[in-house]
Amino acid sequence: MTTEIYYLIALKFLPNIGDITIKKLVQYFGSAQKVWEASKEELRLVPEIKISVVKALQNDDLKKEALLSTDNEVNFIEKEGINVVHYWDEEYPSLLFHCADSPVLLYFKGRLKWGAQKFISIVGTRKMTSYGESFLEKLMETLAPIQPVIVSGLAYGVDIKAHQLAIQHNLPTIACVAHGLSQVYPDRHKKYLPDIINNGAIVTEFPHFAFADKENFPKRNRIIAGLSDCTIVIESGAKGGSLITADLAFGYNREVFALPGRVTDKFSAGCNKLIKTQKAHLLSSPEDIFYIMQWEKNGKKKAHQQQLFVELSKEEQQLIDFLRTRPDNSADIDTISIQTGVPVHLLASLLLNLEFNGLIKSLPGKRYMVV
Repeated sequence: MTTEIYYLIALKFLPNIGDITIKKLVQYFGSAQKVWEASKEELRLVPEIKISVVKALQNDDLKKEALLSTDNEVNFIEKEGINVVHYWDEEYPSLLFHCADSPVLLYFKGRLKWGAQKFISIVGTRKMTSYGESFLEKLMETLAPIQPVIVSGLAYGVDIKAHQLAIQHNLPTIACVAHGLSQVYPDRHKKYLPDIINNGAIVTEFPHFAFADKENFPKRNRIIAGLSDCTIVIESGAKGGSLITADLAFGYNREVFALPGRVTDKFSAGCNKLIKTQKAHLLSSPEDIFYIMQWEKNGKKKAHQQQLFVELSKEEQQLIDFLRTRPDNSADIDTISIQTGVPVHLLASLLLNLEFNGLIKSLPGKRYMVV
C-alpha cells in the first residue's frame, strides 16, 4: 500500500470532496498527502475551491474519522488480496483516464492486465428476450477471434449472459459492480466470480462495506462506459440503466451500437430511440462492429486507405491540426467552429471533403475524428 493510495482513500472518506475535486487538488499540491496536510490559507489559494471543501479538510474530527475508515479499508484490502490503482498510476485504464469524471481509485480482484487489448462493454435489459439472447450469442462467437475484454455489470439478463458467454469463449471479462468487494450483488451471481476473477476482474470504486444502493448504479455505469472502446446495447426498455450507460459512452465520444427491434417490442424501445436520436449505430449484424470500429478479425486495426499527397487548403489544414490537439483526436462540429473560427455553414463542406479524402471520419452526434 503506497502513501499516495492511503491518502487518496482518506480523501474519499471526507464529505463534499468528489473525484473531480480530488484531481484538481492533487494536481495543484502535487500529492494526496500534501492535500491532506495543506493549511487553510494554502487551500484558499486553489482556483475555484469551494468553502465546503476547505472546511472538510480543516475539520480535525472528520479527518480523524476518515483515517480510521482508511485503516479499516487497508486491512480489508491486504487481507483479501485486493488490487488498487489510482488515477495517476501508469496501470490505470487508459480509456477511463480520459473521462473527466473518472474515479481516482479503482479496487479490483483478478488477473486482468489493463493493456492494449480491445475493451467492449455489453449492456441491456434484465429481462432479455430470446431475440436478444440469440443475437448476443452470435455476437460473442463473432468477436471471439479478436480476444476483446468484455465489460458488463453482473446484473440479471444481458449483463450476466455477456459474462457467461465471455467465459465460454475463453475471453477476459470485467464485472463492474455498484458496491464494495465484501459482497456480491445479486447474490446468486456469486458462483460466476471464480471464473471471472481467473481470467478478468471484478471492479469497483466503492469501499468494501458499501452496499448496492440505488445512487451507486449510475456511478458504476460511467466506469462501464469509460473503460471501453465501444458500448453495445442488446435490448432496453424506454428507460433503464443501459440507456444511462449508452448516454455516458456517447458523451465520452465512444462508439455506441444498439440492436434494433420492432416498434411494438417493449424491450427494443430504448435501442430504437438511441438509433433514432443518432446516439448509436444500428447493429444489424456482428460484422457491423468490425466495419464501424475499423477492426480486422485478426484483432488489428484496419488500415484506412488515404489519398497520398493530398493538397489541403489553409482552412482544411487548420481543421486537421485542431483535431490532432484533442485528447481523442475528435470534436463536435460546434466546438470545431468555435475553436477554429470557421463558420458552421463553411465547415460542413470542408469536413465532407476531408472525409472523402480519408483524413477524418464522422461519428454519431455530428462529431469528427482524425483517422
